[in-house]
Amino acid sequence: MVFSIYFCLTISSINHKKTIMYRFLLSLFLMAAVLTTANVSAQKSKSNKKKKPTKDNVITATSSDGEVVEFTIVDDSPDKLNKLYLGLDYAECEIGYPTMFLVKGALNAKYFVNNQFLLSSRFTYAYLDASTSLRTDEEKAENANLGMRPFHSADIGGIYMFASSQKTKNTNIVLSESSSGNTRTTTILKLPSRRIIYYGARLGYYFQHNSVTGDIASDADLDNFETQTSLYAVNTHSIYAGICLFNTRNIKVQSDKYGESARSGFTQVFADVLVAPSIKGKFYSKAGVDPFLDQPFIPLNDEIKGFSKTPIGARIGLEKLYYHKNIYQKFGIETGVRPGYSKLVNFYLAFHMGVGFTH
Repeated sequence: MVFSIYFCLTISSINHKKTIMYRFLLSLFLMAAVLTTANVSAQKSKSNKKKKPTKDNVITATSSDGEVVEFTIVDDSPDKLNKLYLGLDYAECEIGYPTMFLVKGALNAKYFVNNQFLLSSRFTYAYLDASTSLRTDEEKAENANLGMRPFHSADIGGIYMFASSQKTKNTNIVLSESSSGNTRTTTILKLPSRRIIYYGARLGYYFQHNSVTGDIASDADLDNFETQTSLYAVNTHSIYAGICLFNTRNIKVQSDKYGESARSGFTQVFADVLVAPSIKGKFYSKAGVDPFLDQPFIPLNDEIKGFSKTPIGARIGLEKLYYHKNIYQKFGIETGVRPGYSKLVNFYLAFHMGVGFTH
């Protein structure tokens, strides 16, 4: 730093007219360097400062393998969860009534704001859709030209936490895992930990596209044509509102044998009502007397006439998310009735699993 000061002063003496400017810039540089150094030193001092064990945070407990181990409770703050969650649901299976089977992937994002709001978004796309994917390349191309796409959806919303309560309940913390052949051994520690239950109100927007095939056309849509196969492409835009319960936990323990172990995350149980102000669908058919002829699909109606609209739906679900350091795992189940056209796959049951990054 002394060399830098000398160098800057030398430059300022070469061009006397610019001395004031150089000295001003030098002052800013020195001030920034001092503040940065002080801030880094404070952060290092804070991070290197370890809590001294006390009678309150040092406990002796028996693990699942029968060993008595002394643990230090590093943290037990369910109100201090990580804020940001970005991830991928790599496996989501969905079945629907009357006929639908989907295997989907989903991109997720969640962000907690001051433990008061949770902003979330979720985008799904079916990489296996029994209505569109299990077909020949020619049929897929033809479906795409008609607007027939695999199932996809978007869910963007938020949760307002309007109340909360606390309780203490036993929590299972995984200390170690090992495998030997076909045998997997997991050592677990059961400890009482604090939990916070948040009561929330949900509000958001939901969009879905689904395509349905089959011999389910109505006379109103056929317009006196006989059908071999019918295609329905439906876009639904919905607004949803509901309630939820958030159960959070965040406990970390430290021991000489197992190092740091933790159980952090949340469980959400929710119920929503969906109202769809916009439901639009198109109907196509392979029309002809001979059902064995390979004929192209004919766009018969720009609007589906044969089935009534059901603009109101409902859903309930459960989602569990656990993380350690910066990686999370999640799984969930959801079921309900989506808005749409009657007889065109409104009831569904879905399971999903995913992983992601959290900070």
